[in-house]
Amino acid sequence: MDKTLYLDYLRQYLNSYVKRMFDMELSIDNLDKLFVYTGNERHQYPLYFIWMLPEYTEWYLDNDKKFYILLGENFAKHMQDLFAYNSFILLDLLSLVQVPERIRSEELLYQAKLSLGPKVIHILEGSQKFLWSFIYKLEAAKKEIGASLASI
Repeated sequence: MDKTLYLDYLRQYLNSYVKRMFDMELSIDNLDKLFVYTGNERHQYPLYFIWMLPEYTEWYLDNDKKFYILLGENFAKHMQDLFAYNSFILLDLLSLVQVPERIRSEELLYQAKLSLGPKVIHILEGSQKFLWSFIYKLEAAKKEIGASLASI
């Protein structure tokens, strides 16, 4: 599978999640609404990964959401250690998206983690489940694509 398709799958997954959980479309105009939405912790998980879509990265930077970028990348990297057998998907995805150099800093990452306070474990676990669900769906799509190609 062409790894650039991972971004398309991530876009579809995030669009579907936002539609289901927030009852709104994922768009630049709605991003500020997603960040102030008063729901449960599950409403927070996609906020750590939407920036990976290139059309949203600059919005995160312009709206002081750099901690979400740093934490999202950190959650994805941490998950590679937990699920080594399919971590190549995260490696490929992270190779396509880059944390902007102007915010890349161990000190900022440390501050971002501290800013979560006691919710850090719940957000970490939930974000990992969110990523795991995405990877599971992507793996299922790859198997389905492979099976359909094999039958041709």
